Amino acid sequence: MVKDNRHRTRAISGDGGEIAINSKRQVFTLVSEIQNEVHRFSVAYHHQKHAKRGLSLSLTEIEGVGEKRASALLKYFKTMTAIKNAEVDDLADSTNYTLRTAGYPERTRDEVRRFVGNGIYKLIERAVPTGTDKAEIDKCFDIFCRNYKKNMANKTKPYPGITDMLKTLYENGFKLAIVTNKADFAAQELCGEMFGDYVKTVVGSVKERRNKPYPDNVLFAMDKMGAEKSETVYVGDSEVDVETAKNSGLSVISVLWGYRDIDVLKKAGAEKTAKNAEELKNILLNLKK
Repeated sequence: MVKDNRHRTRAISGDGGEIAINSKRQVFTLVSEIQNEVHRFSVAYHHQKHAKRGLSLSLTEIEGVGEKRASALLKYFKTMTAIKNAEVDDLADSTNYTLRTAGYPERTRDEVRRFVGNGIYKLIERAVPTGTDKAEIDKCFDIFCRNYKKNMANKTKPYPGITDMLKTLYENGFKLAIVTNKADFAAQELCGEMFGDYVKTVVGSVKERRNKPYPDNVLFAMDKMGAEKSETVYVGDSEVDVETAKNSGLSVISVLWGYRDIDVLKKAGAEKTAKNAEELKNILLNLKK
């Protein structure tokens, strides 16, 4: 392209000569549009490239996540939001399968996310239309359990850095337990597959004990481990966890990568927080000094 003194394209160069276009309106307009389109594509490409680079860098700030793992996570999940919502996606898929099967309207992922925290029965109770009778809720709960048991690990993955953090804590003598309102069959299978080398006590929801925020399952887990309250710390990601820790007589650390944001946690009474697995690991290791 040959420019004039105002940086406008006046000719196309080739074979040692020039082809003037500024006097040919249609040709000039076509060339200008091609140049503009190339510029827009270039700008969009660089924005996208820098955005992905920024996401990758934010992942590599987490201990145990290098460039290769960050790239693999982004390739699989596409966005940081998808990484955070992996388990929610499995729950939402089974919830909406249940609602479709029962002839009810489906729920959005955000709605399911808000419904999570008090066990899967409560999840279904909140998901079905208001006023649904208990017999129908029980029927939907059975449908959900059958579907979720087959599909609970389709998209669910550990949050970045969690496995390495658990390994470090285990090697430093910590006794680790998971207490969840997830159905016990799901808790045992998922936690055993993902964290079985480091977490030896897993307690899920069963009829014999009340779910969180009641202290029943926490105290049951502590009894299995032979742990005293004075040497036990509760870690959770929701306002239900803050309340559970209080009901169990335990100090609590609230993490910021789960189902609730910091405002919800602070309102519930959270005092100590951790923004990622690295920070949580350091807090716990310092408690042992």
